[in-house]
Amino acid sequence: MSNYWRNRQAEHIQRAMEIAEASSQELAKLYQKSCYYFNEQIQGVFDKYRKKHSLSEAEAKALLNDLTDPTSYDQMLKRLKAGAKGEERKELLKELEAPAYRYRINKLQDSQKNLDVMMREVYKREKEVNTLTYIDVAYDSYFNSIYNLHERTSIAFSFENIDPEVTDKLLNSKWSGKNYSERIWDNTQNLADSVKEEMLMGVLTGKSEKQMADTIVEKFAVGAYNSRRLICTESDFISNALDMEAYREADIEMVRFCAVHDMKTSPICQTHDHSTIPLDKAVQGVNVPPLHPNCRSSTEPVINKAIEAKMKRRVRDPVTGKDKIVSANQNYQKWLRNQQKEYGKDTVEIFRKKVLNAKKDREQFNRYKSVIGGIELPETFAKFQDLKYNDGKDWKDLKLLYKATNNGWILHKHLDYVWQGEQGFIPTGAALMNTHIIAGKGSDKTLRAAKRLSEKYGGNIDNWSKKVAKVTSDKYIFDVHWYEHDKHQYEPKVKLRKDRD
Repeated sequence: MSNYWRNRQAEHIQRAMEIAEASSQELAKLYQKSCYYFNEQIQGVFDKYRKKHSLSEAEAKALLNDLTDPTSYDQMLKRLKAGAKGEERKELLKELEAPAYRYRINKLQDSQKNLDVMMREVYKREKEVNTLTYIDVAYDSYFNSIYNLHERTSIAFSFENIDPEVTDKLLNSKWSGKNYSERIWDNTQNLADSVKEEMLMGVLTGKSEKQMADTIVEKFAVGAYNSRRLICTESDFISNALDMEAYREADIEMVRFCAVHDMKTSPICQTHDHSTIPLDKAVQGVNVPPLHPNCRSSTEPVINKAIEAKMKRRVRDPVTGKDKIVSANQNYQKWLRNQQKEYGKDTVEIFRKKVLNAKKDREQFNRYKSVIGGIELPETFAKFQDLKYNDGKDWKDLKLLYKATNNGWILHKHLDYVWQGEQGFIPTGAALMNTHIIAGKGSDKTLRAAKRLSEKYGGNIDNWSKKVAKVTSDKYIFDVHWYEHDKHQYEPKVKLRKDRD
């Protein structure tokens, strides 16, 4: 079984790396285009040929190292003046301060500002690409791991849908000290600072336009490499994290470290290879992958008879009473389509929406719960997102209910009443017409019950009000009174009922 899992995990991590590699190629093109654009922007700043008067590389580096901001032209010029003792420095300073050279300096400083703007746009795009990549890797890793467990054990145990909130937490985690968005920001800003510093080095050492362009290409190539390393490392982190989520879903208790066996395998992964770790003790970056940048290691499940027995208790079809069998001819894509069709598992498109909107959706769910209550609202956040992204009509109805409830257009709760000895009720959601305030907040009349209501239900005494509205049914017109605080209705009563004309 170990060979099976090693082969499957090698294929599995390769799938994640292929997703990451495709995105890194897109980002490499972004860096390349940015580099070409910037080189066009600085044309005219540097001479076609190397300048006659200049400092050596060592002298230029020493000068810039003395600055508080090694990217500042003004600081560089001030420092150059302070140390202009040699003839070469004096000639260079004379050239830089010449009125004819001012245009170039202005263009250099403008290009530095433009570089900051450009790299902020690169950051935004890179973060967007990386985020979608990690979501796709998470989706594929979870379902592929479940599929492998189904296929290898021939036990089609039931399992929960992939949890978007788990993925959202992973995207916001700092497992290696910083969140991936912070690392993208650091990379792009370091690249910008490095290029700006090289431009000042070019001014001091008299680099030609061609030499400067080549230097900038090299710097952007380093930025693209750092971008690739980040997306590959984080993809390995996400892939392994969702593998372990799948293992937990299958009641797996132990995992085995699985290093890729080739010439690129790191010593630390070789050391951990084949080690077994309790799943509840697994810590990414410590005893399970990734253990280093560009890590390609993974974990495989340790399955024994006790674990298989747990799986089998979850395979019985409640309709037929028979165990569900995994088809030997069912590949991953066919299996996944069947899970989506038969059991309502998310498509990758819906999963993307759930993860990207997790924070806003959670806030929306809490708002709806506070206004509507738990009767009409799905009982869990997961079911709320399912309704939002999978069910058009019921979702529209829920939104209308929230709007009507929030604006005080409907009765929030079922209202039983007795009128002249006859029992009746007004249902939840009945439309409230001609609503107006008769006492308390929003009126000139004092609400005598405010203190009692505040002591019983809470809230500031001054924020309670009493309202009245008309409710119409097929047979009757009702006058309904209630107390209200923060848009919540309390103690509704039927004050009058009369027949409709």
